[in-house]
Amino acid sequence: MASPTAGTKRPATSQQHPAPASSSNTPCPHDAILNGVNSKELHFCDQLMERMAGVVPIPGEEDFFVRPDTLRRFLRARNWNVDDAEKILKGAVEWRRTNDAIHMDCRWCHDHPGYHSIRQVGFDLQRRPVIYACFTQTTANPTVEDIINHCTYLIENAQKTMASDVSTWVFILDCRGMTLPQCNPKIGYGLTQVFANFYPERLGLVICLHHNPIFHGVWNAIKVFLHDNTVAKMHLIRSKKKIEEEFTKLFDDELKEWLLIEMKLNKEKPLSLSQQTFWKAPIDTKHHDPRGCPSYVKEFVDTFLTNTNSPLSVHKPHPNIVDELKEVCKPLQLHDKNSKLKSNSSYGMSEDECAKCATVGTADPLVDDDSESEEANMSQKFEHIEISKEYQVPSNAERLADG
Repeated sequence: MASPTAGTKRPATSQQHPAPASSSNTPCPHDAILNGVNSKELHFCDQLMERMAGVVPIPGEEDFFVRPDTLRRFLRARNWNVDDAEKILKGAVEWRRTNDAIHMDCRWCHDHPGYHSIRQVGFDLQRRPVIYACFTQTTANPTVEDIINHCTYLIENAQKTMASDVSTWVFILDCRGMTLPQCNPKIGYGLTQVFANFYPERLGLVICLHHNPIFHGVWNAIKVFLHDNTVAKMHLIRSKKKIEEEFTKLFDDELKEWLLIEMKLNKEKPLSLSQQTFWKAPIDTKHHDPRGCPSYVKEFVDTFLTNTNSPLSVHKPHPNIVDELKEVCKPLQLHDKNSKLKSNSSYGMSEDECAKCATVGTADPLVDDDSESEEANMSQKFEHIEISKEYQVPSNAERLADG
């Protein structure tokens, strides 16, 4: 794949990109225009579709498990082994049916605005949805249940912004403000398990910025359970030069500028009210809009209330943005940062160690290259941290397939 160039504008997206679900006609893989699909792959798709013939369709997405793109993704995720692909596809169908994935919402955010800060903010140069989070903006000490619920809402709605030739998405995690319970291995494993089993071949890239050294110990505890391809999709970056290089390769000027401004504002202490309430529009067009880059806001936020398409085809932004647009958003409930810091004691660290570790990588959003030597030293110290049992990945957990 040719490397994208800086300054290139992404092609326009549209709410009409995803074809609405239909139960009247069962699509055949041979009818799809899929780049790079050879006759052998089509044969495997036919086999898998035949095995799904007796499965009861999911209400609202009756063609989900016979769509050519679905068949191919699940087959690719299991190296074209039809038996294995059948097993995970049937599991995904029942998971979607049981959890009503297409209607998933985040009650935690509705009840406590800002509980999760992760949200779609734009698209990269390949037109992949870009989903961003900064932990200084969140009020949550999350559990596996609520983070899976919120991320399912996000990715289900991100799919509604994707062109037919786009199949993956990009996550940007600004780790400034991250507490240990927020990055505990059990949450990371649980979320990756959902991606691997129910959204295979969807994860394009995860860019992790401003991570403190303790993150490396947690990351080491998680990655032994992950597929090598998934590990390779994780980019850990701290230096100003490398961040800007990565952003220039991946994003157009508009989104790159939005991200750099957003990160700069999120490092201010105290965090401004406008950044805490990232679901609110700025007071005027001269101010930064934390809801997303201008083109995303114009196409998917400003038009949300007036969109007349079928509700199942309309992209919903972050739940609190939706509530704010509907004028039903509850008041912000500020979290106690001291209690978040004390929660680090779950990892057997002293308060001094917690405070020192929490400040590494948080003083400046774009650190100089020479700071990476300090990070390396700290990372070695916390490479094998003691993690309390409640946060550990079970010792008998399975090694996951590629997400």
